[in-house]
Amino acid sequence: MANHFSRSVDVAVSADEAWALVGDPAGVGSWFGAVAECRMEDDVRIATMRSGAVLREPIVEHDDEARRYSYTVLEGIPNLASHLATLNVAPGDGRCTVTWEQQATSSDPDYDIEARLGEVLQRALDGVRERLESSAGICRSSPDRERWNSRSAPIRANAESASTGIVT
Repeated sequence: MANHFSRSVDVAVSADEAWALVGDPAGVGSWFGAVAECRMEDDVRIATMRSGAVLREPIVEHDDEARRYSYTVLEGIPNLASHLATLNVAPGDGRCTVTWEQQATSSDPDYDIEARLGEVLQRALDGVRERLESSAGICRSSPDRERWNSRSAPIRANAESASTGIVT
């Protein structure tokens, strides 16, 4: 069982172009097909999945300079005890790497987050690459994007919150 894993994709655009798409927590539905609707309530993302599940996801870190944000899932996944996910865009020579890392524990001893999400996340990242490379990096952000861009400092939850998935 794997309860900590990551998926990555290399994209032939600049890190800034990729971050313009994936760095907007409220815009996840524009590139992740499993999300039917998404909105922000303060620093909490409310994502309604195509399955009907409604996830409450506090954004525990958002750093435009580092091109990284992390979130937890507090509600919407049965038996989830803790969760921390991070999206990161790393620059390269004329390209970048987008990585989505997931870590979770469950009250179900047979829970395997990689088995549940690995293929789904890879398809989403492959879609990010296709969208960015086919549109030369042109993307539209959600209306909440300006809120993230206007922050004077990165959001950081305390260390205990980030490791347990419970924001205090």
